[in-house]
Amino acid sequence: MERCDWLTGQCLQTSTMEWTDEKTLHLIEIFKEYKCLYDISHIEFKNRALKKVKAEKMAVELQTTGIFQRILDTHPPIGVK
Repeated sequence: MERCDWLTGQCLQTSTMEWTDEKTLHLIEIFKEYKCLYDISHIEFKNRALKKVKAEKMAVELQTTGIFQRILDTHPPIGVK
């Protein structure tokens, strides 16, 4: 599967991954623990280094590789350039 960024025109090859309901619920539970990833009022919301560490921990726990790093690379936090 190919995904293209309409702003830059850059296309990335992406792999498809099947997520079971159980794995999706597990992701949600883990994500809730890391408020710095989604709560803009969190004191560490703009701390990209911490967010990277948390995303890597999530990837290890979910036994995925690279998915969260791609998200962080392509979607910087609001207000951070």
